[in-house]
Amino acid sequence: MRRFAAPLAALASLAVAAPADAARVTYGSDLAAPATIEHATPNDSVFFNDALAAGDGVRVGVTGQVIEVRVKGRIVPSEQTLRGGAGPFDVVHFQVLRPQPDGSWLVPQYGTSTDYRMPWAGDDDQITTFRTTHQYDALCVQPGDRVDLATMGGYDPNAGYPDGTPFRVFGRVPGSSVLQYAAQGTEGVNNGTTFRPQTRHADQELLMRFVVGTGDDARPSCRGAGDSTATGDGGTTTTQPRLPAVTIPRQRARLPKSWILSIAAYCHRRADPCVGRLTARAKGRFIGAARYSIRPRDTEGVRFRFNRGGRRLFRRSGNRLRVTVTVVTKPGGEADTDRRTLVITKRTP
Repeated sequence: MRRFAAPLAALASLAVAAPADAARVTYGSDLAAPATIEHATPNDSVFFNDALAAGDGVRVGVTGQVIEVRVKGRIVPSEQTLRGGAGPFDVVHFQVLRPQPDGSWLVPQYGTSTDYRMPWAGDDDQITTFRTTHQYDALCVQPGDRVDLATMGGYDPNAGYPDGTPFRVFGRVPGSSVLQYAAQGTEGVNNGTTFRPQTRHADQELLMRFVVGTGDDARPSCRGAGDSTATGDGGTTTTQPRLPAVTIPRQRARLPKSWILSIAAYCHRRADPCVGRLTARAKGRFIGAARYSIRPRDTEGVRFRFNRGGRRLFRRSGNRLRVTVTVVTKPGGEADTDRRTLVITKRTP
């Protein structure tokens, strides 16, 4: 994710030579406070700064693309993890939040990043830099938007996380405040979700800052409403970033006694079928795979069987397991890869 005119004054640590038609603008916490506060929820949650006593502001003021995110802190591991047990669920996303007239917030289409992983070992005040220029990412922002840190619950009582994964990425800062929204059950916070924050953490700060590239430091699709292309009458039209051939829609999945799970997938091609391979992982472990051939412009269930390790993980997680499903459609590569993390529960009779 990447680009505007003469560079604005930025932090010395971020000063880099940029083209004359590009600028990078920094927002968020100044990362000065120590990471001493942690929050955990068993379900998907988003956190974002609503006020900053210092730093570079909470609202984006330019049109462009989020190209870098820095987070201070880490996950707090459980005693079971430290004794050699299962690790915490460490996947996070970064999301664009767009204010709505009624006071709610919308995660726009293409507004959620790919999976990134937070560290759980090391110093509390370590700073992790995430380069969000992955081809799968297109975090386009416009003036007024904000950027959140989205966690995915991580409920795993057997591994010592009965309240979810604890993220110690917050600091005590008088005058700052953090807004939080926690989804219900398997509801999730995905592209297209509109929500109202439920909790305000006064005098706390999410220790996260991000860089927005404008102009040539942003993808063409993030420089305005979309990619601009010439039309026959001399005008322009706009298009959205290209979708992978197969995408996994938001869905609920329940695992039957057969241990064969069906994942809905949609083929965007107009003529040829979408052929490829689905793989599933949980807690960093491979748990199953299947090949698929989906008719054009159709949604079909791709079925795979949990392997022995996957069955063991599911039982140990109290019959509620977060599974990341990835589909790679031929010819392959990042442009034809889609993934989604789903909460898999046990199907009741």
